[in-house]
Amino acid sequence: MEIELDKTEQKIVDATIFLLDKEGMNGTTTKKIAKKAEVSEVTVFRKFKSKDNLLKIAKIYYSDYFLEKISDIFINYEDTDLESLLKHIWGKLVNFLDNNLDIIKIALDELMSNPEEEKIFSK
Repeated sequence: MEIELDKTEQKIVDATIFLLDKEGMNGTTTKKIAKKAEVSEVTVFRKFKSKDNLLKIAKIYYSDYFLEKISDIFINYEDTDLESLLKHIWGKLVNFLDNNLDIIKIALDELMSNPEEEKIFSK
């Protein structure tokens, strides 16, 4: 499910991810999100209806983003030499992890705080 965000929605989702990383779920309020995104709190609710819906949209948006970036690591590589391929994949993975550490941390926190998802991934 791919989500298209307008410029304002993108700012709000990015602010949400930033604050979740810095302050956690309980410390992230719609008021703080609005301030970080440089919009009014009314705009946050007008665009997303509720904090829960905003979190759901952010989760879907960044899941799509991750899948696209991970796919890019394994696609579009023409060299068939196994060693070169593995070096390419490793370099891209390290770069991806380095550039997305905040989002990965949030995803892992979400995973560990959700018993159903934790059960799925612990098998």
